[in-house]
Amino acid sequence: MNRFLSPFFSALLCLGILSHALTIKTANEFKDLFETRNNVDETIELTADLVFSQDAFPLGLSHEGCTLFTGVLHGNGHSIKCHETASSGQKTEGGLFCGLKDATIVDLLIDSSCSFTGANVGALTNNTSGSLTLKHGRYHREIECWWPRWMDNKGE
Repeated sequence: MNRFLSPFFSALLCLGILSHALTIKTANEFKDLFETRNNVDETIELTADLVFSQDAFPLGLSHEGCTLFTGVLHGNGHSIKCHETASSGQKTEGGLFCGLKDATIVDLLIDSSCSFTGANVGALTNNTSGSLTLKHGRYHREIECWWPRWMDNKGE
């Protein structure tokens, strides 16, 4: 019987059915993951909403460089929230992550309490390489666009 189970479980592992995911339940756990590595290539499962301070973003950015997220993030319907907003002079370059490379993000909500401002921003990142797969992601914030008056085509 052992000879049958071993190939069976090996096949399940190869198919990803029994893959091991890292569970994250606090913002500090998520932030620490990016501070201790050069590259985060994990399958991550969120088990709760995560509440960050606005100055925590982008995750993985330090004086030494940018820690890329190259794994799979399963939000499981949970939210990324911010308990304070950036002051009017503060710029948050990037987005949630410093950089994404060949990453997959599934069922994640970035709450309207998080604000990303500056010249080079995005809700997830401003630095993507390889492929990026998004499934059932949401960013709940109004997008404010600046429309130059000369494009107003009203004949003024």
